Amino acid sequence: MTKCPSCGIGELVELVPGVMNCSNCRKIFRGLIQEEKIEVQESILKDGEFFMKNTALNPKWEVADSGITVARERDKWWIAVLMCHSPNFPNIKYLRISWWKKSINVHAGMFKIDSFEELENILIVLNRINEDFDENFNPKENVTISFDPIPERAGIEDKYFVFDLKKRICPKCKWKMKKSKNKRYYECERCGEIIVLDEGHPIFDYPSEALPLSYSTNFPVNFYLPSYGISVRSTMADWKALVTIYAKENPEKKWLRFYWWQRNLQRYMTTEYSLGNTQGLRWETKKGVMSPNIYEKEHVPLLIEALKTMKLEWQKAKGIDPKKAEEDAKAHQISLKKSTKSKSVSQKSSPSTEVPYIRTKKVDIVHWILDNDETNEYNKTALVRMKKTELLNHVKKIETRHKESNKN
Repeated sequence: MTKCPSCGIGELVELVPGVMNCSNCRKIFRGLIQEEKIEVQESILKDGEFFMKNTALNPKWEVADSGITVARERDKWWIAVLMCHSPNFPNIKYLRISWWKKSINVHAGMFKIDSFEELENILIVLNRINEDFDENFNPKENVTISFDPIPERAGIEDKYFVFDLKKRICPKCKWKMKKSKNKRYYECERCGEIIVLDEGHPIFDYPSEALPLSYSTNFPVNFYLPSYGISVRSTMADWKALVTIYAKENPEKKWLRFYWWQRNLQRYMTTEYSLGNTQGLRWETKKGVMSPNIYEKEHVPLLIEALKTMKLEWQKAKGIDPKKAEEDAKAHQISLKKSTKSKSVSQKSSPSTEVPYIRTKKVDIVHWILDNDETNEYNKTALVRMKKTELLNHVKKIETRHKESNKN
């Protein structure tokens, strides 16, 4: 029993937890309640029904098939990796990293993964963060943060998927694309592919398997300041990254956040006038993502193992052999490097033979000949005066000439 700090005579008697009363002067004092943190780390795969019953997942929007708990503090927070599907599309599975809070496990954050290429990027990035940063998410003393691509992605060139403004060839079907009247995008009349322009520069979808996975400090983060981060997905309207952030008032305290930004390109493409391109193309946080944070560094390796386990479950659900999928991914990475190198070497000499010339308009054939005929036998005026059959014969001559030069 402790004595009263006011009168020094009476002893403090506990009325309720955290509230003490003096037996002499009857004064009341409040004390700090030291709550014991009960953290649970479960690495057991559980059925989706367990998460549907014990969390605030809405079955109208998504249904959990299975899941594994990364870490949990009872009545405080809960992190888990789930394999889910939409009620309308039960055969389309995807992974979801979920955060819940409070005793009723309400939604606190989420990060959706809908492709194996994106999942592989997340695993690589988490391993890099686990190796390069200390317990406070600061770079380790013996580690130098490099902004260069990882060795596996260093040999991939941008020319493989960057849109060429001069040739204007569709990256999907190799058809000639047309520019819109408001000059804000190119559209393919054959397959419907769209390339958006930002002040005349094309915005394209960066393949997930070709991302450099290099560190960066330039991210559209609100309220906090980014320290280091790596992008795991980058398309025209979708951007995902794992970023270490901190508050301006307390730069020493850092944590890891899963960011997911989106932008609505439809309004930018359809409107004829605007106050500026930056307003129509600005990135905004996706609704429903909320705060997917990891505050403890020790949870990073646990998340890596949980994602690996759920990757196998995801592959089983899709009927994919894990060993074969890994071999195919490595082979695809090697072929991607070879194709980019061969394309860069033969870009000036070899024509694009994948263009369907029979269906192409006469104007497009003329542009193709001007781009691929090195002899410059005919100028643009002479080509325009030719018939379509004559142009096609000239195209065949150019193709045979290039094939013979490649053989030699």
